Amino acid sequence: HLPPSLPGWEAIASMAPGTQASQADLTGSKEPIVNQREPRAGGPELEPEELERDENPRDDGATKPLGNPAAVLHGVQDLRFEEAPPLPRLPEAGHVRVRVRAVGICRTDIHFLHHGKVGNLATLQAPMVIGHEAAGDVVEVGEGVGNLQVGDAVAVEPGVPCACSQQTLAGRYNLDPGVKFLATPPVHGALAKYIDHPAAFCHKIPEGLSHEQGAMCEPLSVGVHAVRRGRVSPGCGVAIIGAGPIGLVSIMAAK
Repeated sequence: HLPPSLPGWEAIASMAPGTQASQADLTGSKEPIVNQREPRAGGPELEPEELERDENPRDDGATKPLGNPAAVLHGVQDLRFEEAPPLPRLPEAGHVRVRVRAVGICRTDIHFLHHGKVGNLATLQAPMVIGHEAAGDVVEVGEGVGNLQVGDAVAVEPGVPCACSQQTLAGRYNLDPGVKFLATPPVHGALAKYIDHPAAFCHKIPEGLSHEQGAMCEPLSVGVHAVRRGRVSPGCGVAIIGAGPIGLVSIMAAK
């Protein structure tokens, strides 16, 4: 589904994993669409309009549209640029609202686009916002959040486990079978203007790193995990099959 005003959505569909969607891919403009500060220097400067909120909430407690455009996958080869599902008026307790600045395109996004599923792991059942490799700026803080404040640049950790599962309590929360992972049905992803996410899974980006680099923390963690599991140490010889983004970050971690 390619809206007439956005003739270049097919560019995102064919984009290599780990790359950044840009305004040039959509309209021919050279201005970036998902990374609007490149590189980040001296911390983010939030536009006043980004902090404005609708003063007329709907009866169900959700906001009227925030102006929150997103890449929403409706089915195989049916990616649409449209309003994201509504966010609550304020972030839930323990959550922050993030103005997304950069999102990587993962191979799982490509699989969902072309096949509607990723093996036997997950199948698209309803429209879903794609993207899980994300970074951005905190624009609103929910009750009880003490580790972040408005203006912090953060890298988003996409997998949120159950705090009481056996795997989480054993220190292996990434293996929690009930983990809620961005852009894995039925959980919406991060390729939107705004997302709400648990503050405990939003990590501050150090000064001097860009939002694009922050978005690459998630794929980098794959390489770090592989090196740890492979017990790679100085002097080891390693074979890394494939030189895509995951292969490259695995090389970086091995070095």
